[in-house]
Amino acid sequence: MEGTYIFDDGVSLLAIQFITTDVRFEVAPLRPLRLGAGVGAAWREGRNVPYGLLAAGVSLVDKPSVRLSLDGELTVLHFSEARRRDTYQNFMIVASQPLGIVRHWTPAFAIGMHVEVPLE
Repeated sequence: MEGTYIFDDGVSLLAIQFITTDVRFEVAPLRPLRLGAGVGAAWREGRNVPYGLLAAGVSLVDKPSVRLSLDGELTVLHFSEARRRDTYQNFMIVASQPLGIVRHWTPAFAIGMHVEVPLE
């Protein structure tokens, strides 16, 4: 490898362990539809990842003994990554220079099914 390359220390949330927490506001304007919005963070080693979310769900079964719902969620994550410029000669780094923090937004979508059974 020869030449100068620019790298970001990007981390895939699929490849590391993390914990998420969020605060949501949810309304049910028309039964069985639910709409929600919120903010939160993915807590991980290094820089944490704040996010905003929009959610919608519909109840498929709503009985006293069981509830079944289908939910979708659009999450927009805000990543901060350190960028650096590395120069290689004979496959070895001969110079490295930090270029500062790069920030960008990344969308993600999730679909889930929830089953609720009351414990009696």
